[in-house]
Amino acid sequence: MLRIVHIDAPQGPTSYNLLAERDYTIGRNEGDIKFPHDPSMKKRHAKLEVSHSIGNLANPMITPTIAITPIVRGAIITATNRGSDEAFDIGEKADIGDGQKFSLGGIPNVFEIHYTPFVAVFSGRIQGEIQLQIQQLGGHSLRQWCKDATHLVTDEVELSLDVCGALLAGKPLVTQGFITKLLSFYKKEINTKPDPQDYLPLVAARSLDTNEPIPASAFKPNPDRASLFQGKTFVLRTMPLLNDSKAVIAAGGWDLRI
Repeated sequence: MLRIVHIDAPQGPTSYNLLAERDYTIGRNEGDIKFPHDPSMKKRHAKLEVSHSIGNLANPMITPTIAITPIVRGAIITATNRGSDEAFDIGEKADIGDGQKFSLGGIPNVFEIHYTPFVAVFSGRIQGEIQLQIQQLGGHSLRQWCKDATHLVTDEVELSLDVCGALLAGKPLVTQGFITKLLSFYKKEINTKPDPQDYLPLVAARSLDTNEPIPASAFKPNPDRASLFQGKTFVLRTMPLLNDSKAVIAAGGWDLRI
């Protein structure tokens, strides 16, 4: 999720969440983000275009970007781009991203861009609508567990490498409904941010020892699992097996040998 933080706001740093693939307007008394008490701010000062191509969803290294553009002549905008401050006027724009800053108005309102990863690994079928929701959240969707993953999305919990990876990494297992509710929260359609633990998928896994159903509580995040196998050695006999398992092995702190 992309957000801008007004770092010198009078009441202290203030965050504004930004959905991808839409525009936001900043102004004195018009727009999505308003500064009614700042006379240096134009009525409609700047436009922010938040971009995150659907083609970027498979690469967590590519995060959403913001193109910032003055709306009216004389709107003062300064952006930190490529390590230096650059001022620009109407007809010009700057593309900025995570960690960069920009300021608006003659009394500089300084904003910093922050990005919080949302990387969903899918075990099962991905609905096209869910892909679009992940795009709007500025997130990513993958088919195999990796170190960047933040959630495992599935309809039913079976014992698999992906499930083991999520458990060892202390990441939540959720249904696709969690993503829908999360987007609704950021759209301000609901007031409460969804709790991943309320969206635990149906548990179909059974104990390997007793064949009894494994209780759902066993699949909730537990950070202690990250060191569960430290000091132990797992010998993998083939390179393909290593390639399929290495992200899960890393999550558990295992010592690898081929």
